[in-house]
Amino acid sequence: MALTFTEFQALVDEGFNTIALTETLQLDRDTPVSIYQRFDDGRAFCLLESAALGDDTGRYSFIGLDRQWRLHSLGDDVRLEGRDDAPRADGAMATLRSLLATYRTHAPADLPSFFGGAVGFVTYDYVRQLEDLPRDDDPHPWPDVDFSFPGSVLICDHLRHSTTVVVLATVAEGGSPRDAYDVATAHLESIVATLLAPAPQTDPDVERMVATAPTQRARIDVRAIASRLSNFTLEQYRDVVVRAREYIFAGDIFQVVPSQQFTRPTTVTPLNLYRVLRALNPSPYMYLVDTGDSQIVGASPEMLVRVENREVTTRPIAGTRPRGANEERDRELEAEILGDDKEIAEHVMLVDLGRNDVGRVSVPGTVRVQRLAHVERFSHLMHLVSQVSGRLRDGLDAFDAFDALFPAGTLSGAPKVRAMQIIDEFEPVRRGPYGGALGYFSLRGDADFAITIRTVALRDATATVQAGGGIVADSQPDFEYQECISKASAPLLALEIVDPLASGPLQKT
Repeated sequence: MALTFTEFQALVDEGFNTIALTETLQLDRDTPVSIYQRFDDGRAFCLLESAALGDDTGRYSFIGLDRQWRLHSLGDDVRLEGRDDAPRADGAMATLRSLLATYRTHAPADLPSFFGGAVGFVTYDYVRQLEDLPRDDDPHPWPDVDFSFPGSVLICDHLRHSTTVVVLATVAEGGSPRDAYDVATAHLESIVATLLAPAPQTDPDVERMVATAPTQRARIDVRAIASRLSNFTLEQYRDVVVRAREYIFAGDIFQVVPSQQFTRPTTVTPLNLYRVLRALNPSPYMYLVDTGDSQIVGASPEMLVRVENREVTTRPIAGTRPRGANEERDRELEAEILGDDKEIAEHVMLVDLGRNDVGRVSVPGTVRVQRLAHVERFSHLMHLVSQVSGRLRDGLDAFDAFDALFPAGTLSGAPKVRAMQIIDEFEPVRRGPYGGALGYFSLRGDADFAITIRTVALRDATATVQAGGGIVADSQPDFEYQECISKASAPLLALEIVDPLASGPLQKT
């Protein structure tokens, strides 16, 4: 139930300047996608979901509406659109931290971790601000950091089949609480009216495309498409693997994660792409974020970092097999990966790296491995997954935890800095979103970020997909090339279904 003005004024008198007004509706016939479509007129700019149903991770989906401001940066050039009174700090992430600190927020205690805050992404190249790595020139760079603040958030609760509308009423310094309350209340009523109105007309062709997407795997030769679009030939990638092994044998590194980039022109509609990718590759992290000049659409299996109630968690993924054609074959492949000494050794090494990263910001003695090397199945692949957590030290916050974990060792290598220097040597273009992170910093001080993999980056009528694999001493070049192709297959297949290449889809024979 929304607050009365008397209750609102009392909270302002207590010192709160941002107060969440809420209303919960039972919308059991709607989905997060159908709700997003109601606001897909420029108001909705992010959709965050999870296929990990059955626990709190997958209980909620979030839709961000009504962008209040956007902060984006490239190197030392930090730009803030939509707020003139904002504090400035040294660098984009420090400025973002200062911005969020200006919100003294009150919200119902039963709301989930995210009901408001900064939503966006950090590209891999942000690491150049954290470590001694060159800031090489790029004629068309992605921003290092790109976050937006929604004035309203829709929280879809899959357990209760309800949707909670959250509108943040912010009282400016010296501003009128009555005006802030009236504007927010009217806005809340407008959103509720949109949710209760008849659903917008859908396109039958789009609905058919989404419904039949999983059946297209048998028709489209996505490996041939990937080979055609990659910025490496098989021979070139073989050379990368050979050179990586030379660095390993010389003692420079234990592992490095080079990648291939797949680029193609596109006129795809981001929401249609999201829906097809969601159908093909349901994952723990599914997202559509629209900055206005670019879009990120993805289905990532891997958490970079979560901070909730000052508990820091990361979930390294390393070790891959394709899914089998049936349950019996899946079990055979699970046994194979669990019995593969190379895969287990590589995984344990990256778990140790995760323990070290979590330990940098945790209370001594609180870091623990909660799960070690268990197999999780996804739509196309199965992976070895572990979970590491620790208790955040006093005086540190979610931003410190993010910097300690970024970038993931599973996307760089070990030791991290030397591995990233070698990646710069191997890869002909900057990574951009790939290998970075996407998620939120909440007004409660929590955070949740996926590693940006299994993702399509859209900008300037171009779609980019990227995938890599960890190279260790006994890696085989042809296998590593094909593993990259496998990891890129779901987003490339989604692109081909929604927006076939001009030359036509490559059919399997």
